[in-house]
Amino acid sequence: MTLFVARRHTCRPLLQGSRTLFGSSAQRFSVKKELPYSQNDLYQLISDIDSYAKFVPFCTGSNVTRRDGKGMPVKADLRVGYKSFDETFTSDVVCAPTRSVRASANKHPLFEKLVTAWRLSEAVEGQSTASPSTPSTPAKSTVSLDIEYKFANPLYDALSGAVLPKVADQVMQAFEKHARETLSRA
Repeated sequence: MTLFVARRHTCRPLLQGSRTLFGSSAQRFSVKKELPYSQNDLYQLISDIDSYAKFVPFCTGSNVTRRDGKGMPVKADLRVGYKSFDETFTSDVVCAPTRSVRASANKHPLFEKLVTAWRLSEAVEGQSTASPSTPSTPAKSTVSLDIEYKFANPLYDALSGAVLPKVADQVMQAFEKHARETLSRA
């Protein structure tokens, strides 16, 4: 299994043009991983926001507060804690079955912007090329986790660039472990 980490910093160098240390735009990080499970199975795990507190690092509580007519989450609260830090984020959630789950935190004093998007696609190697007389190739999917954020406090924004890539990697590793434990029992 291969882990790809792409870090797309939109922060500019410290003294470029008229920008200063604190004049940055939103930061973006992406982590991509190929997993030996179907897109549908992985989507079921990702869209189960109520279970995030069981496996997402630093998530101490997760609760879907509103669902649409099909039972898909449209609003959820996540509680995040680390040492003395303890915050609850209410997010608008958009689910595209078997393809993506996107959560946008709204009206939180800590962030000007916080968007998390899980995207799924079938891995090229996972496509079945078997004929009807031979067993099919097991499904493989590519999972992408994209995080975009901007702290309201410019100092937090400047200091967070070294930490968030590690957190994104930890979330993906925890998700892989959760998928392995959950889907191997099925």
